[in-house]
Amino acid sequence: MSLFQEPSGLWFLLALPVIFILYLIQSRYRPRVVASLLLWKRMARDLEAEAAWRRPRWDLLLALQLLVAILAGLTLARPGALGGGDRRLVVVLDTSASMAASDVPPTRFAAARQQVADVVNGAAPGTRVSLVTAGAMPQVMVENGSPSNVLDALDAIQPEGDAGDLASAVRIAAGLAAPEAGNDSQVVAVTDGAVNLDLPRQAVPVAFKLVGGASQSLAVSDVSLRRPIESSDYLAGFARVVNFGADPLGTTMTIVADGLAVDRSPIQVAAASHAEATFRVPANVEKVSVVLADREALAADDRVDMVGFARSARRVTIVSDAPGIWEHVLSVVPNVSTRTVRRQDFLTQTSSSDLSPDDIVLLDNVVPDDLPHSGLILVNPPETSPLLSRVDSLPRLRRAVSFDPEDPLLVGVDIAPLTVQQVVRAAPPSWASSSVAAEDTPLILHGRFGDRRVVVFAFDPEKSNLPHLAAFPLLMANSVDWLTPGRQAVLHGGLGSKSNIQPRALADIPASSAAAVVPSTSELWPWFLAAAGVIFALEWLVAIRRG
Repeated sequence: MSLFQEPSGLWFLLALPVIFILYLIQSRYRPRVVASLLLWKRMARDLEAEAAWRRPRWDLLLALQLLVAILAGLTLARPGALGGGDRRLVVVLDTSASMAASDVPPTRFAAARQQVADVVNGAAPGTRVSLVTAGAMPQVMVENGSPSNVLDALDAIQPEGDAGDLASAVRIAAGLAAPEAGNDSQVVAVTDGAVNLDLPRQAVPVAFKLVGGASQSLAVSDVSLRRPIESSDYLAGFARVVNFGADPLGTTMTIVADGLAVDRSPIQVAAASHAEATFRVPANVEKVSVVLADREALAADDRVDMVGFARSARRVTIVSDAPGIWEHVLSVVPNVSTRTVRRQDFLTQTSSSDLSPDDIVLLDNVVPDDLPHSGLILVNPPETSPLLSRVDSLPRLRRAVSFDPEDPLLVGVDIAPLTVQQVVRAAPPSWASSSVAAEDTPLILHGRFGDRRVVVFAFDPEKSNLPHLAAFPLLMANSVDWLTPGRQAVLHGGLGSKSNIQPRALADIPASSAAAVVPSTSELWPWFLAAAGVIFALEWLVAIRRG
């Protein structure tokens, strides 16, 4: 059975009667040079008398032209033959964190890979096989390949450390199989079912093969570390333990800091509930682990490892001739050390050669021509600075009137009382956004200047009340955090609600009867196009021979 994928192309067949009419009205006589027209006059009158309709004579050139027009019209309509496509099998492999559970030896993921291999090897001959991984970002690993292609790709796939997006992966797989839905194509998803899946029917049937055995009970779902404002000697920790079982359970939670157990306490968790605990660790710790005594099937559930703030410790180089306020405020910012360099020494490069990309440089009333390749804090940059243009040279009194509490520099900061006795108005640069602004000038800005992160104080703090505000230390801590990618006020760990790896049965999803299934076709129009080209060439040769 054949069909036309672009039926509108058949309108080109209207050229057939046009070609035929042009053939009828064209002159059938050839010009000849004769000695006199006297003998031809009577013949002209006889021809006029016999001008009634007669069937046109057969002409090879006309037949070739009509045939070319027919083939061109059919080519534009894109004819195809139904059927003949290959069956498609798309396998979805769950790569979420729960697949690393060891309740099925050696792991759920190893068992799932074996199931994928069994499904692929059992496919009918000629089946085109695809493989989609259901991780946090689903990926098509093999598309319309052979079983051997899928088996080769399996060796390089490993479970991820986060929850997967099985629903999106199944939708992607159904889209790959849909073009051959009429050829018994299908999707097979291999998963542990540790997901809430709500999928409508797809264009092809979806079957689930489950791995996973023992049920899960306790899990450390959330861990957080923060630097308390009241002290810089320790970090405050929080942990939540969840019981997914139907019975109350007790266990022991151990806090490990840099390999040493610093806290151990019993914890009781009611059925289908959670319990919370707080703890402290040294401020200079590099690694913190929260461990449950009773090991569960998934290591990520009974142990959460976190990197402490010490890994993001920074040195701030203060370039100033009056560094007192900066040394004082930065001394209370956790995991920050300082050194001071006079402006003249820094400009002569005698003290700037040992800067590293992890350093932060605070430039007080000076901006060198060659900016350091590190995080920068610019304080009252001069008018000659290319980073901030001054609108005029008259100092004015200004107050903070515009600021966003969600700005990364202002999280938890009460900046409303800020008053600047003398500030020269500046134009907001295109590379930065204003964190704090007066009615006609930015006061504090942050942005990226080239490959550098930059914080700008557009005024001299000594000519403002900023050093006397309680918000000043937190403002500087936020500035250091923003200048240090990955450093933040609160560190988070654990899988959260995704730590529930309880195996759950998933029902197979039949194909939707309402889904628009595109029948597989074999394209025929290239053959029509080739035939039209051959006949056109033949017509051209006939026309040349006739002259």
